[in-house]
Amino acid sequence: MCHDTTKLLLGIADENLKITDGETGEDGVIRLTGHLDYTPKACPKCGIINDQKIINYGWRNTTIRFSKVLSNTVILALKRRYFHCKECHGNFLAQLLEIRNIDLTEKTQRRIAHHYIPRNKKRLGPGIEERSQTANDRSEFGHFEIDTIVGKRNGHESVVLNLIERQTRTAILRLIDGRDADSVAYAMQDIKRQYGHLIRSITADNGPEFSTLAAVMTDTAPVYFAHPYTSCERGTNEVHNRMIRRDLPKGLSLDTVSPARIATIQAKLNGSPRRLLDYDTPAERFAIAAGSAQRLA
Repeated sequence: MCHDTTKLLLGIADENLKITDGETGEDGVIRLTGHLDYTPKACPKCGIINDQKIINYGWRNTTIRFSKVLSNTVILALKRRYFHCKECHGNFLAQLLEIRNIDLTEKTQRRIAHHYIPRNKKRLGPGIEERSQTANDRSEFGHFEIDTIVGKRNGHESVVLNLIERQTRTAILRLIDGRDADSVAYAMQDIKRQYGHLIRSITADNGPEFSTLAAVMTDTAPVYFAHPYTSCERGTNEVHNRMIRRDLPKGLSLDTVSPARIATIQAKLNGSPRRLLDYDTPAERFAIAAGSAQRLA
């Protein structure tokens, strides 16, 4: 397939984007590489006309996942020209108008964190500052973070419950009926039966789906709640959410996903060697830590 035809199938009409290579992997995913480059007419930040005022400033990489084309998922590794304006000293990326934020597996730029913690927002229970130091520094096994992952944001679909052990980075995933307290409570009862003897604490956000979590875990372990609008306090959850998004992209209806597929994603996450674990897998570290915890008990 020629590259112009590929762009046509993807709905890209921008002549500045050049697709340079592509192949179909054994998993059926079409992986393309390309670059986006042009001479900007003006700076989008200060509006100055480009009379040799804007210079090339290197490249930035963006990964874009497209909806299925001819029954195949398409992933484009795109190099985008980075520009610098000598007038306002601002930097900006070459833009492709057909690409939306929802198409990106991860945004290339993020807002600067100001570390402001709202004090007047209600939390559902004890704050994260009450959590033990052994949980904070990951020196003790059994401390978890919990979150939910949504597909289509219409409030009426299945979601994925994501429970991560902080020390070993082991994921426990469950497909639940909805983003509500009853669905979370039902799933946690099953997780308690399997792993309750290993759970020392759980850290959650203040979403309404976790409003009964502390009550559910009363006989098992304490539940702590992060500050509102401070997802960085559950960084392990956030990192794994992005990893899960590789298999469950934004906008996908999770009603079309089976529990077996979620179990496959969980096995892949837990079976992948991690550099921060000295290239052990989370599953290996979890098995060792769980065995030690049972012997101590």
